[in-house]
Amino acid sequence: MLYLSKYIGLYGISFVVVLINVIILESILKLKENKKLKKNDIKYIIFILGFFLAYFVFNSSNDIKNINGINIKKKETLKVRLIQGNITAKEYKKAEEKNKMKNIFEKYMNLSIKENSSELIVWPETAVHRWIMRIPEYKNKIINIAKTNKINILFGTPDLEPNDEEYNSAFLISKTGKILGKYNKNYTVPFYESYFKKGKEIRPFEINNIKIGVEICFEAFFQNVSTELKQKGAGIIFLLSNNGLFGYSNIPYITSAFMQFRAAENNVYVAQLMNTGITQIINNNGKVLKKTKLFETKIINYEIPVIYKQTIYSKYGETTYYIITILFLVIIIAMLLKIQMRRRKK
Repeated sequence: MLYLSKYIGLYGISFVVVLINVIILESILKLKENKKLKKNDIKYIIFILGFFLAYFVFNSSNDIKNINGINIKKKETLKVRLIQGNITAKEYKKAEEKNKMKNIFEKYMNLSIKENSSELIVWPETAVHRWIMRIPEYKNKIINIAKTNKINILFGTPDLEPNDEEYNSAFLISKTGKILGKYNKNYTVPFYESYFKKGKEIRPFEINNIKIGVEICFEAFFQNVSTELKQKGAGIIFLLSNNGLFGYSNIPYITSAFMQFRAAENNVYVAQLMNTGITQIINNNGKVLKKTKLFETKIINYEIPVIYKQTIYSKYGETTYYIITILFLVIIIAMLLKIQMRRRKK
């Protein structure tokens, strides 16, 4: 079903699934009551079977094309290095209490430069629970590592602005040490992130003439963030997250599933990076190509294809839902009118 989201999105697929199940359930109930299926019922069943057959045939052929490199022309790629630092919530708390947050910062620094040949290093959301870009000791070090190793760095960090407003942010630093951009999280977690101000703009960064989109954690659940990034030219989307607080729960898996839909909806590769996992690379059809396990220190190196071509869904976004709703209402009205006409004839 993932491939269909390129046309109708996640909620559109949900609508189709519910509709199909209602038709199947109605047919089963009629058979149980020893009632004969009407011509329309048989047509619906044939349509459903034909729909699934056509979908699986098309999807299989599409996967083969992607494997052979027919659909994805790797003319433009970005070599990334995703750092899963695996810092638990307890470790963060302990480091804050003993003023040893510097150790966490150094761990990310060491993992970043070790045997590295990538173009972009990526750290997760709130990689270090400090205002990295406001404290000279941290800021100078991360800029220096970018310049010394000639590597671009994308990382998440809380940011305290001069007016004392705090944001959950992501920064992109170039290999020359220049700050290329900053993104403030637009959708914060209710109550839990109440102390963070909400960002007001969604826009991609640019690196090596490649536009990349950045989302932070909770934003994975809002399809309009990915869609807007794609509409503004993002060729790759990065999700930075820190789910260590949730332990061995379903939260990382749920977030991952949503990002698979975001990738398929917008015909874009997604690099998902979580502090304690799951970190993964998702292709433009929503298929996971490479992933880590929960609670392990891991690095993923991957050369990601850049895809700028939009889908019907990424182009029109939530408008597709309005169209589906209108079509649904038209069908309901048509059915009611038909029933009314039959009653009049009787």
